[in-house]
Amino acid sequence: MNGGVAVHITRDFGGLKVGQPSLFWEPEQLLFEEATAFLNDEYCQSGSRSSPRTWKNVASALMFWFNWCLEANVDWRTASQDDLIDFRDGLSTAISPVTGDTYSSGTIIAYMQPVIAFYDYARRHKAYFGDICSADGLKSKSASEESLGTLSDASRLVPSRRAKKNAIRPFQTGELRKFLAVLGPSATEREVGDLRPSRDRLMADWGWAVGLRLSEIMTLNPYQFLAMHPDGESPFSQQAVEVIGKGNVARNVAVPNWLIADTLQYMQGERARTLELGRKKGRRAPKVLFLAGTRSPDPGSPFTPRRFETIVGDACIFAGLMRLKQRIDPDTGITTQVSVANHCVHDLRHTYAVYTYWIEVGNGNSEPWKVIQAQLGHEQMETTIRTYLKFVQLFGPRGQQDIRSLVGLE
Repeated sequence: MNGGVAVHITRDFGGLKVGQPSLFWEPEQLLFEEATAFLNDEYCQSGSRSSPRTWKNVASALMFWFNWCLEANVDWRTASQDDLIDFRDGLSTAISPVTGDTYSSGTIIAYMQPVIAFYDYARRHKAYFGDICSADGLKSKSASEESLGTLSDASRLVPSRRAKKNAIRPFQTGELRKFLAVLGPSATEREVGDLRPSRDRLMADWGWAVGLRLSEIMTLNPYQFLAMHPDGESPFSQQAVEVIGKGNVARNVAVPNWLIADTLQYMQGERARTLELGRKKGRRAPKVLFLAGTRSPDPGSPFTPRRFETIVGDACIFAGLMRLKQRIDPDTGITTQVSVANHCVHDLRHTYAVYTYWIEVGNGNSEPWKVIQAQLGHEQMETTIRTYLKFVQLFGPRGQQDIRSLVGLE
């Protein structure tokens, strides 16, 4: 079993969820039972960790660790905190093949935390007896009193997350107009001769005009809208739509009629054509709203979050919303300059929060944060205020009645 560890993603297999990862020893294709059981029990079957993307990221982090152990001639069953320190220090100086830069503290944390959690799990199931464990692992009922006196908390080895200088980056109104124009036309207001698809613009609208996370946008389904009849005479009036948020918790969000109308138009036109191509290839209609388009190698399949993130980044660069950054080739060490987008998908959600504050204040609401908290799905209002308070002063003007009017799209 010297070929390393690989991740396999389940597509359609009895007993396993679609998107559920398993780890295998290569090239023998032997199931890595301990790691796969951890993923199944702690993530895939856990309602609070229901995102296939999260499952894949955790599986990839474990794969990275186990393959590092093979390269370092370390048996994962006897790995120690000293090995984990070597792993951390190696990451802190390595060059990411994706970004061409050193790994950020957030990325290193994302690699280390699943490893520590795995060893907690392995300890509870009598598959590991070393000193890699978290504070929760120290409190595990499976640990003897004697071991509690000798074990130390490996979680303290995880680096502190470096604070970003500007973690919240709402679009300025002019930036948002440029960005949306690059993405494509709205489904109901397409100009004559504009043959671009409307899906990408529609997905972005659900971000900046409603405040949904990307994961929430991806779980929208067409059946939610079939019985809806938006009033064309009242485009800014709102209707309730249920979304699935973090922890698989459902909540209702307020959606303007104009966006519901765009969504229905996408379903009846572009999405229907895509579905027909998928049927010709033997694909069953997915239950999600947004699908791969007619130019995709697999039209009618569920659209992927990663693909939309790429589209948003490319659109920002095309619209001139970018900066130059040095990138180092990890193989040659050669440094080049590349264009990097100034915004990401999550900035659309931030944009909603900041703009909605001004709309609510302008409409005379003395408690604008309550609206934003409910819409974003924050459990505590303090989270909403702490996140956005210092940014609302950067935007205006006051007295706007609707988020589209504030942006200048009307």
